[in-house]
Amino acid sequence: IKLGNYIEAEKYLNMALELKNPPKKKLYYNFIELNINIGNEFVSKKSYIMAISYFKKALEYIYRYEEIDSDNIYILSLKKELENQLYPKS
Repeated sequence: IKLGNYIEAEKYLNMALELKNPPKKKLYYNFIELNINIGNEFVSKKSYIMAISYFKKALEYIYRYEEIDSDNIYILSLKKELENQLYPKS
């Protein structure tokens, strides 16, 4: 993820999820980071529909992460920010 090789990162994260006892908290955190980074790449290219799809994926992983650790302030703030951006209240 840190090298910007997102396809490779996603492949290995998915492989790690298939392990017998995967560290789900860490994996979900990495999936959140991965999808936000990819979304930001699409924003920089003005491909907003693609960016939204990745931000929605990040939000799905935030919900999964929250089931494991609902006290992580950083994750909760990301959740709130993404929900406000993706689903603005009229």
